[in-house]
Amino acid sequence: MEAKAIIPCLIVALAAAGCATQGGAQVYIGTRGTAAAATAPAPAAGIWSARLDRKSGQLSTPSLAAELRGASWLVLHPALPVLYSVGKPAGAKDNASNLYAFSIDAGTGRLEPLAQVPSGGHDTTQLYLDARSSTIFGASYGGGEVTAAPLLADGRVGEVAAVEKDYGTGPHPRQASPHAHGVVLDPSGHFLLSSDLGADRIFVYRFDPKSRALAAADPAFETLAPGSGPRHMAFHPNGRFLYVNTELGAEVWTYAWDAGAGRLRFVAKRSAYPDGYAGNSRSTSEIAFSPDGRFLYVALRGDQNSIVTYAVDPRSGALEEKQRISSQGLQPWAFALDPRGRWMLVANNASGTVDVLAVDPRSGLLSAAHHSVSVPDACAVAFVLR
Repeated sequence: MEAKAIIPCLIVALAAAGCATQGGAQVYIGTRGTAAAATAPAPAAGIWSARLDRKSGQLSTPSLAAELRGASWLVLHPALPVLYSVGKPAGAKDNASNLYAFSIDAGTGRLEPLAQVPSGGHDTTQLYLDARSSTIFGASYGGGEVTAAPLLADGRVGEVAAVEKDYGTGPHPRQASPHAHGVVLDPSGHFLLSSDLGADRIFVYRFDPKSRALAAADPAFETLAPGSGPRHMAFHPNGRFLYVNTELGAEVWTYAWDAGAGRLRFVAKRSAYPDGYAGNSRSTSEIAFSPDGRFLYVALRGDQNSIVTYAVDPRSGALEEKQRISSQGLQPWAFALDPRGRWMLVANNASGTVDVLAVDPRSGLLSAAHHSVSVPDACAVAFVLR
Protein backbone atom coordinates (compact mmCIF):
# COMPACT_ATOMS: atom_id res chain seq x y z
CA MET A 1 0.00 0.00 0.00
CA GLU A 2 1.77 3.16 -1.17
CA ALA A 3 2.00 6.21 1.10
CA LYS A 4 -0.01 9.36 0.37
CA ALA A 5 -0.20 12.53 2.46
CA ILE A 6 -3.97 12.25 2.77
CA ILE A 7 -5.70 9.20 1.34
CA PRO A 8 -9.48 8.87 1.46
CA CYS A 9 -9.58 5.13 1.58
CA LEU A 10 -12.95 3.63 2.02
CA ILE A 11 -16.63 4.05 1.41
CA VAL A 12 -19.34 2.10 3.14
CA ALA A 13 -22.84 2.62 1.83
CA LEU A 14 -25.58 1.33 4.10
CA ALA A 15 -29.33 1.45 4.53
CA ALA A 16 -29.66 2.32 8.20
CA ALA A 17 -33.01 2.89 9.90
CA GLY A 18 -34.64 5.98 8.49
CA CYS A 19 -32.63 6.08 5.26
CA ALA A 20 -35.67 5.36 3.13
CA THR A 21 -37.24 8.61 4.26
CA GLN A 22 -33.99 10.56 3.92
CA GLY A 23 -33.76 10.12 0.15
CA GLY A 24 -31.32 7.23 -0.18
CA ALA A 25 -28.74 5.02 1.45
CA GLN A 26 -26.17 6.49 3.81
CA VAL A 27 -22.62 6.52 2.49
CA TYR A 28 -19.45 6.85 4.58
CA ILE A 29 -16.10 7.81 3.08
CA GLY A 30 -12.93 7.10 5.03
CA THR A 31 -9.70 9.05 4.59
CA ARG A 32 -6.14 8.13 5.51
CA GLY A 33 -3.66 10.72 6.80
CA THR A 34 0.02 9.75 7.02
CA ALA A 35 2.79 11.19 9.18
CA ALA A 36 2.74 14.41 7.15
CA ALA A 37 -0.73 15.14 8.52
CA ALA A 38 -0.15 13.78 12.03
CA THR A 39 0.09 17.09 13.87
CA ALA A 40 -3.34 18.37 12.89
CA PRO A 41 -6.29 16.93 10.97
CA ALA A 42 -6.19 18.01 7.33
CA PRO A 43 -9.49 19.07 5.72
CA ALA A 44 -10.06 15.62 4.22
CA ALA A 45 -8.74 13.57 7.18
CA GLY A 46 -11.71 11.78 8.68
CA ILE A 47 -14.83 9.84 7.80
CA TRP A 48 -17.16 11.68 5.46
CA SER A 49 -20.89 11.18 4.97
CA ALA A 50 -23.07 11.30 1.83
CA ARG A 51 -26.23 9.69 0.48
CA LEU A 52 -26.72 7.51 -2.55
CA ASP A 53 -29.94 7.76 -4.52
CA ARG A 54 -30.67 4.11 -5.25
CA LYS A 55 -32.79 4.96 -8.29
CA SER A 56 -30.48 7.37 -10.11
CA GLY A 57 -27.09 6.48 -8.62
CA GLN A 58 -26.53 10.12 -7.66
CA LEU A 59 -24.24 10.79 -4.70
CA SER A 60 -24.82 13.86 -2.52
CA THR A 61 -21.97 16.19 -1.60
CA PRO A 62 -19.97 14.58 1.24
CA SER A 63 -19.77 16.21 4.68
CA LEU A 64 -17.47 15.40 7.59
CA ALA A 65 -19.04 12.82 9.92
CA ALA A 66 -16.06 12.17 12.24
CA GLU A 67 -12.46 13.35 12.43
CA LEU A 68 -9.98 10.47 12.37
CA ARG A 69 -6.51 10.11 10.91
CA GLY A 70 -5.87 6.91 9.01
CA ALA A 71 -9.46 5.71 8.48
CA SER A 72 -8.38 3.41 5.68
CA TRP A 73 -11.00 0.66 6.08
CA LEU A 74 -14.60 0.61 7.32
CA VAL A 75 -17.08 -2.18 8.03
CA LEU A 76 -20.66 -2.11 9.27
CA HIS A 77 -22.13 -4.10 12.15
CA PRO A 78 -24.56 -6.69 10.73
CA ALA A 79 -27.45 -5.72 13.04
CA LEU A 80 -26.62 -2.54 14.99
CA PRO A 81 -26.12 1.03 13.72
CA VAL A 82 -22.37 0.85 14.37
CA LEU A 83 -19.50 1.53 11.99
CA TYR A 84 -15.97 0.19 12.56
CA SER A 85 -12.79 1.79 11.27
CA VAL A 86 -9.06 1.45 11.53
CA GLY A 87 -7.19 4.62 12.43
CA LYS A 88 -4.05 6.18 13.85
CA PRO A 89 -4.06 7.06 17.56
CA ALA A 90 -2.98 10.58 18.50
CA GLY A 91 0.78 10.86 18.81
CA ALA A 92 1.51 7.47 17.24
CA LYS A 93 5.04 7.39 15.84
CA ASP A 94 5.50 3.74 14.90
CA ASN A 95 2.46 3.17 12.64
CA ALA A 96 0.54 1.52 15.47
CA SER A 97 -3.15 1.36 14.59
CA ASN A 98 -6.41 1.39 16.55
CA LEU A 99 -9.81 -0.16 15.95
CA TYR A 100 -12.63 2.36 16.34
CA ALA A 101 -16.37 1.85 16.78
CA PHE A 102 -18.81 4.67 15.97
CA SER A 103 -22.53 4.80 16.59
CA ILE A 104 -24.51 6.04 13.58
CA ASP A 105 -27.10 8.80 13.73
CA ALA A 106 -29.46 7.63 10.97
CA GLY A 107 -31.07 11.06 10.67
CA THR A 108 -27.96 13.23 10.31
CA GLY A 109 -25.31 10.71 9.29
CA ARG A 110 -23.06 11.90 12.11
CA LEU A 111 -20.81 9.39 13.83
CA GLU A 112 -20.34 9.37 17.59
CA PRO A 113 -17.29 7.64 19.15
CA LEU A 114 -18.29 4.44 20.92
CA ALA A 115 -14.98 2.65 21.62
CA GLN A 116 -11.36 2.37 20.54
CA VAL A 117 -8.71 -0.29 21.22
CA PRO A 118 -5.24 -1.05 19.83
CA SER A 119 -5.58 -3.13 16.65
CA GLY A 120 -2.70 -5.43 17.55
CA GLY A 121 -0.84 -4.47 14.37
CA HIS A 122 1.04 -1.73 12.55
CA ASP A 123 -0.64 0.17 9.71
CA THR A 124 -3.76 -2.01 9.78
CA THR A 125 -5.00 -2.10 6.20
CA GLN A 126 -8.10 -4.27 5.94
CA LEU A 127 -10.86 -5.50 8.26
CA TYR A 128 -13.23 -8.46 7.95
CA LEU A 129 -16.29 -8.92 10.17
CA ASP A 130 -17.73 -12.36 10.97
CA ALA A 131 -21.29 -12.11 12.34
CA ARG A 132 -21.47 -15.76 13.43
CA SER A 133 -18.65 -15.48 15.97
CA SER A 134 -19.02 -11.71 16.58
CA THR A 135 -15.39 -11.22 15.61
CA ILE A 136 -13.58 -8.54 13.66
CA PHE A 137 -10.31 -9.53 11.96
CA GLY A 138 -7.51 -7.26 10.82
CA ALA A 139 -4.62 -7.45 8.34
CA SER A 140 -1.73 -5.08 9.11
CA TYR A 141 0.43 -4.08 6.18
CA GLY A 142 3.16 -2.43 8.24
CA GLY A 143 4.11 -5.40 10.41
CA GLY A 144 2.43 -8.41 8.79
CA GLU A 145 0.16 -9.01 11.80
CA VAL A 146 -3.16 -10.86 11.53
CA THR A 147 -5.53 -10.24 14.45
CA ALA A 148 -8.94 -11.18 15.89
CA ALA A 149 -11.00 -9.05 18.29
CA PRO A 150 -14.46 -9.63 19.81
CA LEU A 151 -17.51 -7.49 19.15
CA LEU A 152 -19.48 -6.84 22.33
CA ALA A 153 -23.26 -7.00 22.66
CA ASP A 154 -23.66 -3.21 22.44
CA GLY A 155 -21.48 -2.99 19.32
CA ARG A 156 -18.27 -1.91 21.00
CA VAL A 157 -15.06 -3.65 19.98
CA GLY A 158 -13.20 -5.51 22.71
CA GLU A 159 -9.49 -6.01 23.31
CA VAL A 160 -7.71 -8.05 20.64
CA ALA A 161 -7.93 -11.75 21.52
CA ALA A 162 -5.37 -13.21 19.09
CA VAL A 163 -2.35 -12.01 17.10
CA GLU A 164 -0.39 -14.03 14.55
CA LYS A 165 2.33 -12.74 12.26
CA ASP A 166 3.02 -13.59 8.63
CA TYR A 167 6.63 -14.20 7.62
CA GLY A 168 8.77 -14.21 4.49
CA THR A 169 10.12 -11.81 1.87
CA GLY A 170 10.16 -11.42 -1.91
CA PRO A 171 12.41 -10.09 -4.69
CA HIS A 172 10.60 -6.77 -5.25
CA PRO A 173 11.86 -3.66 -3.40
CA ARG A 174 8.50 -3.51 -1.59
CA GLN A 175 8.94 -7.07 -0.31
CA ALA A 176 11.71 -6.67 2.24
CA SER A 177 9.33 -7.81 5.00
CA PRO A 178 5.86 -9.37 5.31
CA HIS A 179 2.91 -7.10 4.47
CA ALA A 180 -0.48 -8.60 5.32
CA HIS A 181 -2.75 -6.78 2.88
CA GLY A 182 -5.99 -8.76 2.93
CA VAL A 183 -7.86 -11.02 5.32
CA VAL A 184 -10.97 -13.18 4.87
CA LEU A 185 -12.69 -15.95 6.82
CA ASP A 186 -13.56 -19.05 4.83
CA PRO A 187 -17.26 -19.94 4.40
CA SER A 188 -17.02 -22.70 7.03
CA GLY A 189 -15.96 -20.15 9.62
CA HIS A 190 -12.98 -22.24 10.78
CA PHE A 191 -10.08 -20.86 8.72
CA LEU A 192 -8.74 -17.33 8.35
CA LEU A 193 -6.72 -16.53 5.22
CA SER A 194 -4.22 -13.69 4.89
CA SER A 195 -2.89 -12.49 1.53
CA ASP A 196 0.63 -11.19 2.17
CA LEU A 197 2.07 -8.83 -0.42
CA GLY A 198 5.58 -8.93 1.05
CA ALA A 199 5.92 -12.69 1.39
CA ASP A 200 4.19 -13.81 -1.85
CA ARG A 201 2.09 -16.15 0.28
CA ILE A 202 -1.48 -16.81 1.32
CA PHE A 203 -1.31 -17.78 4.98
CA VAL A 204 -3.96 -20.09 6.42
CA TYR A 205 -4.83 -19.95 10.14
CA ARG A 206 -7.19 -22.19 12.06
CA PHE A 207 -9.82 -20.13 13.89
CA ASP A 208 -11.65 -21.18 17.06
CA PRO A 209 -14.98 -19.28 17.07
CA LYS A 210 -15.38 -19.70 20.85
CA SER A 211 -11.98 -18.56 22.08
CA ARG A 212 -11.14 -16.57 18.92
CA ALA A 213 -7.71 -18.22 18.96
CA LEU A 214 -5.67 -18.34 15.73
CA ALA A 215 -3.12 -21.05 14.94
CA ALA A 216 -1.17 -21.99 11.81
CA ALA A 217 -2.90 -24.59 9.65
CA ASP A 218 -1.07 -27.50 7.99
CA PRO A 219 0.24 -26.49 5.53
CA ALA A 220 0.62 -22.98 6.95
CA PHE A 221 0.65 -21.17 3.62
CA GLU A 222 0.32 -21.39 -0.16
CA THR A 223 3.17 -19.83 -2.18
CA LEU A 224 2.62 -17.64 -5.23
CA ALA A 225 5.19 -16.70 -7.88
CA PRO A 226 8.12 -14.57 -6.64
CA GLY A 227 7.36 -10.87 -6.96
CA SER A 228 3.61 -11.36 -7.49
CA GLY A 229 2.48 -9.46 -4.37
CA PRO A 230 -0.97 -10.87 -3.46
CA ARG A 231 -3.30 -8.06 -2.36
CA HIS A 232 -6.97 -8.98 -1.79
CA MET A 233 -9.09 -12.15 -1.90
CA ALA A 234 -12.68 -13.15 -2.60
CA PHE A 235 -14.40 -16.49 -1.99
CA HIS A 236 -17.01 -17.52 -4.52
CA PRO A 237 -20.43 -17.67 -2.79
CA ASN A 238 -20.47 -21.46 -3.25
CA GLY A 239 -17.36 -21.70 -1.07
CA ARG A 240 -15.49 -23.92 -3.51
CA PHE A 241 -13.08 -21.38 -5.03
CA LEU A 242 -10.87 -18.53 -3.83
CA TYR A 243 -9.73 -15.74 -6.16
CA VAL A 244 -6.70 -13.55 -5.44
CA ASN A 245 -5.53 -10.46 -7.28
CA THR A 246 -1.81 -9.72 -7.25
CA GLU A 247 -0.78 -6.08 -6.91
CA LEU A 248 2.75 -6.43 -8.29
CA GLY A 249 2.17 -9.19 -10.84
CA ALA A 250 -1.22 -7.86 -12.00
CA GLU A 251 -2.77 -11.32 -12.25
CA VAL A 252 -5.83 -13.16 -10.99
CA TRP A 253 -5.09 -16.51 -9.30
CA THR A 254 -7.78 -19.16 -8.86
CA TYR A 255 -7.65 -21.80 -6.11
CA ALA A 256 -9.93 -24.68 -5.19
CA TRP A 257 -10.69 -24.65 -1.46
CA ASP A 258 -10.91 -27.73 0.76
CA ALA A 259 -12.91 -26.50 3.75
CA GLY A 260 -12.45 -29.75 5.66
CA ALA A 261 -8.65 -29.71 5.59
CA GLY A 262 -8.17 -25.96 5.21
CA ARG A 263 -6.11 -26.35 2.05
CA LEU A 264 -5.77 -24.44 -1.20
CA ARG A 265 -5.17 -26.17 -4.53
CA PHE A 266 -3.94 -24.06 -7.44
CA VAL A 267 -6.27 -24.12 -10.44
CA ALA A 268 -5.22 -21.33 -12.81
CA LYS A 269 -3.82 -17.84 -13.18
CA ARG A 270 -4.29 -15.21 -15.83
CA SER A 271 -3.06 -11.71 -16.51
CA ALA A 272 -5.60 -9.05 -15.69
CA TYR A 273 -4.22 -6.96 -18.53
CA PRO A 274 -5.22 -7.15 -22.22
CA ASP A 275 -3.56 -9.68 -24.51
CA GLY A 276 -0.51 -8.12 -26.11
CA TYR A 277 -0.10 -5.42 -23.46
CA ALA A 278 3.59 -4.42 -23.51
CA GLY A 279 3.70 -1.70 -20.86
CA ASN A 280 5.50 -1.93 -17.53
CA SER A 281 2.95 0.00 -15.48
CA ARG A 282 0.96 -2.96 -14.15
CA SER A 283 -1.09 -3.11 -10.95
CA THR A 284 -4.41 -4.46 -9.72
CA SER A 285 -6.19 -3.11 -6.66
CA GLU A 286 -9.57 -4.67 -5.85
CA ILE A 287 -11.49 -7.86 -6.51
CA ALA A 288 -15.14 -8.69 -5.72
CA PHE A 289 -18.10 -10.80 -6.83
CA SER A 290 -21.52 -9.74 -8.00
CA PRO A 291 -24.14 -10.57 -5.33
CA ASP A 292 -25.21 -13.72 -7.19
CA GLY A 293 -21.64 -14.93 -7.80
CA ARG A 294 -22.03 -15.03 -11.58
CA PHE A 295 -19.48 -12.29 -12.24
CA LEU A 296 -16.08 -11.33 -10.85
CA TYR A 297 -14.78 -7.76 -11.10
CA VAL A 298 -11.13 -6.64 -10.93
CA ALA A 299 -9.78 -3.07 -10.92
CA LEU A 300 -6.62 -2.18 -12.86
CA ARG A 301 -4.38 0.72 -12.01
CA GLY A 302 -1.11 1.43 -13.79
CA ASP A 303 -1.94 3.06 -17.13
CA GLN A 304 -5.21 1.17 -17.70
CA ASN A 305 -7.65 2.87 -15.25
CA SER A 306 -10.31 0.26 -15.86
CA ILE A 307 -12.60 -2.39 -14.41
CA VAL A 308 -12.58 -5.91 -15.90
CA THR A 309 -15.68 -8.11 -15.79
CA TYR A 310 -15.35 -11.91 -15.84
CA ALA A 311 -18.10 -14.52 -16.07
CA VAL A 312 -17.48 -17.32 -13.56
CA ASP A 313 -18.07 -21.05 -14.10
CA PRO A 314 -19.21 -22.19 -10.63
CA ARG A 315 -18.25 -25.82 -11.33
CA SER A 316 -14.69 -25.39 -12.63
CA GLY A 317 -13.89 -21.92 -11.33
CA ALA A 318 -12.88 -20.82 -14.85
CA LEU A 319 -13.06 -17.13 -15.77
CA GLU A 320 -14.22 -15.73 -19.12
CA GLU A 321 -13.53 -12.08 -19.84
CA LYS A 322 -16.68 -10.14 -20.76
CA GLN A 323 -15.79 -6.46 -20.61
CA ARG A 324 -13.19 -3.78 -19.96
CA ILE A 325 -14.50 -0.34 -19.10
CA SER A 326 -12.99 2.92 -17.91
CA SER A 327 -13.14 3.50 -14.17
CA GLN A 328 -14.20 7.06 -15.07
CA GLY A 329 -11.12 8.47 -13.35
CA LEU A 330 -7.43 7.89 -12.72
CA GLN A 331 -5.93 5.09 -10.63
CA PRO A 332 -8.95 3.15 -9.31
CA TRP A 333 -7.79 2.07 -5.86
CA ALA A 334 -10.89 0.03 -5.10
CA PHE A 335 -14.59 -0.36 -5.81
CA ALA A 336 -17.70 -1.74 -4.14
CA LEU A 337 -20.87 -3.31 -5.48
CA ASP A 338 -24.39 -2.61 -4.28
CA PRO A 339 -25.59 -5.98 -2.90
CA ARG A 340 -28.82 -5.42 -4.84
CA GLY A 341 -26.70 -5.55 -7.98
CA ARG A 342 -27.50 -2.08 -9.33
CA TRP A 343 -24.51 0.20 -8.70
CA MET A 344 -20.73 0.13 -8.36
CA LEU A 345 -18.80 2.88 -6.56
CA VAL A 346 -15.20 3.39 -7.71
CA ALA A 347 -12.55 5.28 -5.73
CA ASN A 348 -10.23 6.86 -8.31
CA ASN A 349 -7.15 7.91 -6.37
CA ALA A 350 -5.20 10.14 -8.74
CA SER A 351 -8.24 12.06 -9.97
CA GLY A 352 -9.60 12.44 -6.42
CA THR A 353 -13.11 11.29 -7.29
CA VAL A 354 -15.64 8.64 -6.35
CA ASP A 355 -17.43 7.65 -9.54
CA VAL A 356 -20.61 5.64 -10.07
CA LEU A 357 -21.03 2.84 -12.61
CA ALA A 358 -24.40 1.29 -13.42
CA VAL A 359 -24.55 -2.52 -13.29
CA ASP A 360 -26.73 -4.69 -15.53
CA PRO A 361 -27.61 -7.58 -13.17
CA ARG A 362 -28.40 -9.95 -16.05
CA SER A 363 -25.27 -9.51 -18.13
CA GLY A 364 -22.94 -8.26 -15.39
CA LEU A 365 -21.81 -5.46 -17.71
CA LEU A 366 -21.03 -1.96 -16.45
CA SER A 367 -21.80 1.45 -17.92
CA ALA A 368 -20.95 5.00 -16.89
CA ALA A 369 -23.67 6.58 -14.75
CA HIS A 370 -22.02 10.02 -15.13
CA HIS A 371 -22.27 10.69 -11.39
CA SER A 372 -19.18 11.69 -9.42
CA VAL A 373 -18.18 13.42 -6.19
CA SER A 374 -14.85 14.95 -5.26
CA VAL A 375 -12.89 12.99 -2.64
CA PRO A 376 -9.17 13.91 -2.62
CA ASP A 377 -6.94 10.84 -3.07
CA ALA A 378 -9.79 8.31 -2.82
CA CYS A 379 -8.27 4.84 -2.54
CA ALA A 380 -10.66 2.10 -1.32
CA VAL A 381 -14.35 1.32 -1.28
CA ALA A 382 -16.76 -0.98 0.58
CA PHE A 383 -20.49 -0.94 -0.07
CA VAL A 384 -23.08 -2.43 2.28
CA LEU A 385 -26.86 -2.26 1.98
CA ARG A 386 -29.36 -3.90 4.31
